[in-house]
Amino acid sequence: MAEPRRYPFEVDADALVDLISTCWRSHDGQWFLKAVAQVGLVDAMRLNEQAIASLGRIELRELKRLTGRDSLDTIEHVADWYRLSWYIFGGIGRPDRAVTVVDADTLVVANSQCFGVPIAERSGYGHLAPGEYPPCLGWIERQRAWGEALSGRYRFTVTREPLPDQVCRYVIRRSPRA
Repeated sequence: MAEPRRYPFEVDADALVDLISTCWRSHDGQWFLKAVAQVGLVDAMRLNEQAIASLGRIELRELKRLTGRDSLDTIEHVADWYRLSWYIFGGIGRPDRAVTVVDADTLVVANSQCFGVPIAERSGYGHLAPGEYPPCLGWIERQRAWGEALSGRYRFTVTREPLPDQVCRYVIRRSPRA
């Protein structure tokens, strides 16, 4: 009989999610800063966007494998993916995010704060605007890659559509594949 799951140092599953998420974001940020030092901001941003898009496809492949699903076809399934991804990326103690199913073909994701703002200020690219920060551009590329990989029947497109009180707001739309 297998021993019950116990993590070393009396770490519980929620704390482990936070630890993994924090370490992943730290790795991502350190990789980016090292790339900027070697190739400059513009080329590092391009490489980051390519890498994040690849990661997005891997994330969905692994979710499908884990859940036994071939496809996420409904906007409700996509909303659940965005909810789950917030734990993966933001950890348990992440900022608030509203995931709103508008209709059968539209989802709105609004983060209560932009992750990019404090990162940009600490990393020396605070001269850029929200939505132009490397994490913001990586985030939209990740979502675009998800949109292509979510479903075999539908394509999900994403646009950044900020409002005055929601600077980090994205709209995901579903349409049949041609």
